[in-house]
Amino acid sequence: MPYANLDDHTWTDPVLGTLSDRAFRLHVNVYSYCGDQLTDGRVDARQVAQVAFMFGLSDPEEIKAAIAELVKGGVWAADLNGYTLPSYIASNRTRAEVEADRAATRMRVRKLRARRKRDR
Repeated sequence: MPYANLDDHTWTDPVLGTLSDRAFRLHVNVYSYCGDQLTDGRVDARQVAQVAFMFGLSDPEEIKAAIAELVKGGVWAADLNGYTLPSYIASNRTRAEVEADRAATRMRVRKLRARRKRDR
């Protein structure tokens, strides 16, 4: 199961410490979404709105304000296709790494089961 690693020093990060509660919650929840969905720290506007709605942020203007705060602080980077969370890849495995680990695990389990079946 994938998961998202937040740096242990997140709580003392000077930029994150200046964010509004709304922007910080949006960031942490989108960060978790990236881990769950293996997005490599990339999200589009639809995904951000979906995550925001999950924790009660449904006003489009409030979502825009939170995003603007995150982009202005350098926590997120905006591009034509959505947003990137620059710190995500620094602390988390990529989709390719997770999928390679899963494939290796499937192969190990397959071999183990075949060996157990043969030894019966």
